[in-house]
Amino acid sequence: MHIWYHTKKFVKEPKLHKVTTDLLGQYNWYDSRLDTVMESYGLKPETVLELHKIFSKLDYKGNNVADVVEFFDVLGEPRSTYGDWLLKGVDTESISTITFSEYVHIVTSFCMFGKSEVSELE
Repeated sequence: MHIWYHTKKFVKEPKLHKVTTDLLGQYNWYDSRLDTVMESYGLKPETVLELHKIFSKLDYKGNNVADVVEFFDVLGEPRSTYGDWLLKGVDTESISTITFSEYVHIVTSFCMFGKSEVSELE
């Protein structure tokens, strides 16, 4: 039995990815994790810039870090085991703070939930 599969090898970096890297690479909050999340969820640079405007309201010190409790407060949710599960699901480095790339990962992951998954969490 033979299994055939096709892989795509890029000789050059795709143009959209290069444009994104050139545009967002100038910001200190742009990192490899954000790049991966953008690629995985098909996020456009404009969307990421809008998300950063929202995140910056949580980032009081301007050091690319937001407090997790305040993040959940903005959502109108108390810190709970569900919130901890969500943080673990995107593999955050800390349980008390999140970076911008972790924030984008959390938001995009949650947006992928359907009605049935969300209702099960309540």
